[in-house]
Order: sequence, then C-alpha cells, then structure tokens
Amino acid sequence: MTQPPIFLINLDKSTDRLDAVTQRLAPFDIKFERISAVLGNQVDPITRDRFYSEEKNSRDYHKPLSPGEIGCYMSHLKVLQHIVDNEIPWAIILEDDFEVVGNLNEAISALSEIDFEWDMIKLAEYGDRTRPTAYEFKLNATFNLKVQKKVSAGTCAQAVTLNGAKKILQSSIPFGRPVDTDYQHWWEKNIEILTLSPCPLKQDLDFDSTIGNMSKGLSFKTAFWRRKIQQIKYKALNKSNTRRVINKLINQ
Repeated sequence: MTQPPIFLINLDKSTDRLDAVTQRLAPFDIKFERISAVLGNQVDPITRDRFYSEEKNSRDYHKPLSPGEIGCYMSHLKVLQHIVDNEIPWAIILEDDFEVVGNLNEAISALSEIDFEWDMIKLAEYGDRTRPTAYEFKLNATFNLKVQKKVSAGTCAQAVTLNGAKKILQSSIPFGRPVDTDYQHWWEKNIEILTLSPCPLKQDLDFDSTIGNMSKGLSFKTAFWRRKIQQIKYKALNKSNTRRVINKLINQ
C-alpha cells in the first residue's frame, strides 16, 4: 500500500499533543507532516477580515466566532491550499486530538480502492456520538461507506480529494461559521461528505479544547432564537440534499 500524504494540524505550543499522537500512530508505521496551526488571536486584522466575514457570520450563525474558531478554520484552509498547490490526488487531514480505535492501515487501503469520484470522507465520529445512517453500502469485506442523516460535528479526521479541496476553498473564503458546522452545510460547497464505517479514529475528549469558549456578543435569548431559526432551515435543506446524494449513489 502506498500511503497518501497525511497532514497533522498542531499548534506550535502543543508539544504534548504532538508527542501523544505520534505515539498513537507509531504502531501503524504512519508517516505524517505536521502543519503549524494558525493561532487566531495573533492573526492581523487585514488577514482576519479576508478570511472571516462578520456579515456572513451574522446571517448564517448564531454567535460571533472566537479567535480560536477563526484560527481553526484558517488552519484547515491552509492544509487544503497545500493540497491544491501541490496537486495531491487525495490526503488525510488530522487534528491533534484523535485516538486510534481501529486498523488505520486497513482503512487507508480501503480508501485507496474507491473507484468513483468523491470529495470528503469522515474518518471519525465526534466523541462517543454516532450519527444515524441514512444509507450505507459495502466498500470491502471490512469497511462500509455511509451517508449520515446529519454529518458528524468535529474535524479531527477526514480524507479529502484534490477536487474536494478546490471546491471547499472556492466556497469558504470568507467564512462565517466554525469549520465543522460549515461542513454540515456541505451542499453550499458543492461537495458530498461520506463517512467510513467503522471509523478507525475518534475524537479524544480527554484533551482540553484548544479552541476554547465561544465569543460573547449576543444575549442568550437572541442567540437561542437565531439558532432555532437556522436549525429549521438547515433541517429542510439537509434532508433534501441527503436524499439527492443517496439517489446518486444508488444509481451510479
């Protein structure tokens, strides 16, 4: 098996996390390239305004993003731009808060055998949560691919193709939501997100979040009702677009 490029997003100061995930990958002889994460509170205002739109945030999300959330999204865009600049057919993007719960080598081998075009495949659920499945089909004797009724939150592990990276970059600058929430609105990016089952990785919730708390700025009542309205709109769009993807997979 030829290993695809694997990129690990890691803050310069988070050496403990780097050590931990290095040890977790060592039994699988996994080689990775560390990508220095963007520290949101050190981004200059001009760069910040290029990537983060307060107007889009006000329209599409219920709270302003914290510097950590802005830095997290910019870190993922940094890796995606690297994939595009180097014309990498597909790669795996990891954050430094994952733990291995399956055979990662077998999972990578299964992904390399996919014979149809794809954009993104999630390799981890969020913590111990498992989103309900809308449609599932066999990839090989060990793994299935599934369409979740709602894409899992969290971005600790995903595989992305070159074409998927291009589409995400084209639709995500500027952004107004956290990166994982934005991926849950995948149809806006003209991408499709599948999930590998069983997931070989999961988010390690024992690590304290480096993103931190949400920024203040709206009253609880205002944020609550804004979120409820957005959830109603999301539910309808998610359902119709999920059905479209299932029909496409069934008929291909």
